Amino acid sequence: MKPAQPNRVTENSKVSKKVTAQKATRRKATSKKVKGSKLPVWLSHLLWLPALIGLFATGLQISASNQLESSAHAIRQYLPMGEMHEWHLLFAGAFLTATLLYLIHQAVSGRFQRLKLKGKKLFLNAETVLRGLIWLGLICLLISAATGLTLLLTNNRAAELNQIHHFSAWACIVFLVLHILVAVLARKFTGALTVFIPRKPLPSSLVWVGVVVLAVPATLYALTPSTQNTLQVVFTQQAIELDGEARETDWNHAPSVSVKTFNGRNHENGSVIVNVRALHDGEYGYFLFEWADKTRSLAHLPLIKTDEGWRVQQTGAGKADENEFYEDKFAVMLSRTSQLAGAGTVHLGKKPHSERPASMGGRGLHYTTDGSITDVWHWKAVRTGGIGQADDNHFGRPLPSKSEYKRYTGGYQKDLDCEHKVRFEGNDFRLKPECGGYLMNWKIYSDEIVQPLRLPKNQQVLARMGTPNMDPSQSDQGRWWLAWNDTVRYSPDADTFPIGTVIPSVISLGRFTMGRGGVDAVGSWNNGKWTLELRRKLHSNDQHDLPIEDGIYLWMAAFDHSQTRHTYHMRPLRLAMEQTPATGLSVSGQAVAGQAATGDSAKTRASR
Repeated sequence: MKPAQPNRVTENSKVSKKVTAQKATRRKATSKKVKGSKLPVWLSHLLWLPALIGLFATGLQISASNQLESSAHAIRQYLPMGEMHEWHLLFAGAFLTATLLYLIHQAVSGRFQRLKLKGKKLFLNAETVLRGLIWLGLICLLISAATGLTLLLTNNRAAELNQIHHFSAWACIVFLVLHILVAVLARKFTGALTVFIPRKPLPSSLVWVGVVVLAVPATLYALTPSTQNTLQVVFTQQAIELDGEARETDWNHAPSVSVKTFNGRNHENGSVIVNVRALHDGEYGYFLFEWADKTRSLAHLPLIKTDEGWRVQQTGAGKADENEFYEDKFAVMLSRTSQLAGAGTVHLGKKPHSERPASMGGRGLHYTTDGSITDVWHWKAVRTGGIGQADDNHFGRPLPSKSEYKRYTGGYQKDLDCEHKVRFEGNDFRLKPECGGYLMNWKIYSDEIVQPLRLPKNQQVLARMGTPNMDPSQSDQGRWWLAWNDTVRYSPDADTFPIGTVIPSVISLGRFTMGRGGVDAVGSWNNGKWTLELRRKLHSNDQHDLPIEDGIYLWMAAFDHSQTRHTYHMRPLRLAMEQTPATGLSVSGQAVAGQAATGDSAKTRASR
């Protein structure tokens, strides 16, 4: 008798039912598990997503404004505009809060064990890949947070940190995309969405989550002002002569503060350290600035005669972005607030103000949003260096455009000045005794051919410029401006200069005599370094000036033959005034005398 054969159909049926039952059990278990995320996980993911997107978008706009080579230029018109540094900091606060919440929760609950990468199963399935991505993402987030905080709170190694911060930002975005894709593959779409569904929180988690959410922004707010350096303004009874050499012994008694500025054009690695000292005598404040610059750049948009006519030598002046044929400059700003991004005056993007014209270069505008002003002193090696002054300007509310033919500058305005520098009389233009400053030597600017306003009256005047050197990487010699009295009105008959002649684009009219003339300044370049001395009354009667007193903040920017791409720093210096002795010493100042000295030292002298 043959043994009974197993019933294969019945056996298969049992196996099938068993598998079906197991699947049903898993589905049931899964359905029970889809209860949402614990409060810290839910809140961290809820903050992470908009924070990372916001950080990336605002960071790209900042990058596009700072770097000519930035990949963000192609999409900058679609990026947010305005106070990008402030928004970047707000998103950073949300980002740090989310990261800290997640890390504390994982540590307290022991859930870091779930993220372990177990040897044999390493990268064999979507769940393991997800765990690996989470670890890589956490590392990326921590690097981004650490570099961002360091950039905010210090100025150390800023150029290098900028690069690391830039690459970590891109890595975080790549991580975000991959994390979402792998999470959907590993846990299906509904499972991945559970991180955005909160469970009913436990009372204990409500307490510590609330503490973290409040503590992170509060800590950032408290730490930011405390990282400001103080600039001691030391009292002196010594007469200070402005000569660009800082020869007085009291300069050695004034503490020097070094500030690393960054993101400038033409400086080595885009950054330069500025050393600053300050003195006062009870009536005037004196500031000494020193910074490295390999070249003395004076060839400021020179005019060269061609077969077609006179042409401005430039590579980007028409869009306010000249970075080759431009003078060296230095800017100082005083403000009452230490708000990030130049006391809140920096608004990035092509058209950051909806009711005002666009910025010419598409990088942004300077203005205040509350009607306040910041005091800006703009020293220009050619335009104001020759008259021993800095151009006294200010940032205020964004004014309407005065002319469609002129560059719109938002709230960047000149202090009180003559509306017209010269008057027409006797078939020629004449100087106004009450005015001063400079004129640009063309009737109407064009990137093509221009007609000069004035010509050197003879070859001897032109010879003061020396032999023109049109290589921006080499230092310039001689005097690159024309005194008004050394010129004649342009006419075809007077234009007897041969093809190839180079003449200055700046016509000096003498010292500013109104509000723009409130700051005396003398600069000297020697052996790869600029030394600049400035003087201004501690308390000015000009409505656009801020006093030099305790609690005023000081900002600096260096321009290396660049029109607008200057260096900057994130945190200002806070002025601390040494008290005037009880004798009540008061020293009256005298005007800076004469025109600048010519020669290699590029000095102008001013004495009191």
